[in-house]
Amino acid sequence: MRVKKKLMEQEGAAMIEICIGVLVAGMILTLILQTISVMIYRYQMGTFADKVGEIISVSGKYDSEVQEVVKEYVESTNLQNVAISLEGTEYMEGTEKIQLNSCIRITVSASYQIGFDFANVPISLRNVSQTRSDVYWK
Repeated sequence: MRVKKKLMEQEGAAMIEICIGVLVAGMILTLILQTISVMIYRYQMGTFADKVGEIISVSGKYDSEVQEVVKEYVESTNLQNVAISLEGTEYMEGTEKIQLNSCIRITVSASYQIGFDFANVPISLRNVSQTRSDVYWK
């Protein structure tokens, strides 16, 4: 009712107020949509980290073969510029093998750009997943 009343007024100030209100509402809607896209991207990173954890857990090692499988999986997803780290993983001495029930910690990090055409803001996203090795090495 209030908007309709403002539109019926013959003064020009009402039109300016309405235009500014529409502009602000559009910017708020854009900000909400971009925030939702960041949340979706972070969820995809979590799923990706879990899947990489499964791949490493089943193989029981993190060598060049497993890295190739992970690289193929990265290419099949829509995640871009993803860095994978296994810092904190318990390896067997002097090898790339992970003993049965040893902790595997996968850290996936990426940078995501949000903003308008004239101003982009980079956001650093990081997701950590933990699993246990399924392979017994003699």
